[in-house]
Amino acid sequence: MVGSLRDVAIIVGPGSLDGGENGPVARARLFELPVKRIEEFRVVHLRGSLSDEQVNGLATALVVDPVGQWWSLAERAEQGQLVIETGLRPGVTDREGAELVRSAVELGLPVEAATIGRRFVIEGELNDAEVETLARRVLHNEVIERWSVGSLAAAFTSTDTEAP
Repeated sequence: MVGSLRDVAIIVGPGSLDGGENGPVARARLFELPVKRIEEFRVVHLRGSLSDEQVNGLATALVVDPVGQWWSLAERAEQGQLVIETGLRPGVTDREGAELVRSAVELGLPVEAATIGRRFVIEGELNDAEVETLARRVLHNEVIERWSVGSLAAAFTSTDTEAP
């Protein structure tokens, strides 16, 4: 049975660790931030009249690669875990989100909006100023993205926007 209109957030893994010389940990060290590890996940925000079964079907069919990826409903960060989420600002074209809406509608799923963001799980002892520097200078592009410590609310520009 289809539920009422609701917002759902899905985390897609496995997360990626970029330990290279241009990765987020190396860039954080340029600002002398005490970061040991940064793991990046995709966050998919959906709005629609979706049942739990439909969310499962959508995630399995359209969001993850069944060979090497998994998904779970987004939950708040575990105690003591530093999480920063980023996402496109309202008004910035989210082609991946628009394509997800179009594909879901083709499958007969009642999805009205979708956005794609990123979740970073950070290991290190950072104070508030260092967290802000990490988010602003390393993990996101201020011009087109916004960020939040913990979960970032979806930036649906409209609940009735059709996918191109």
